[in-house]
Amino acid sequence: MRRLLTVSLLATALLGPVAHASDTDQPDSAEKRLRGCLAAGASTAPKVSLASAVQHVRALCGPQIGDVSEERVSAATKGLSGDEAEEAKARTIRELNNEIAFAIANFTGLTQ
Repeated sequence: MRRLLTVSLLATALLGPVAHASDTDQPDSAEKRLRGCLAAGASTAPKVSLASAVQHVRALCGPQIGDVSEERVSAATKGLSGDEAEEAKARTIRELNNEIAFAIANFTGLTQ
């Protein structure tokens, strides 16, 4: 258990500075940072259930998830307003959440 915590803290320390890189990065750098965080987080996630692994990794990768969500929602709602914008935002967030869960399932090998 102590080793698991050490690995988790090390991954967080190594990925932390990257999570707040400047806005002059390449457009897809937020996606790359998120994927790296998901992979690192999945390696330290509890292997009890997919739900617990997803909860663990989402807590660890919150800033990266927020960055990607913000970019995707902005692109999806560009030029839309009102109900159309809200629907596009909700759909985009659902799609990202599904991608995150799928990635964690692949990285951990958990199915449920």
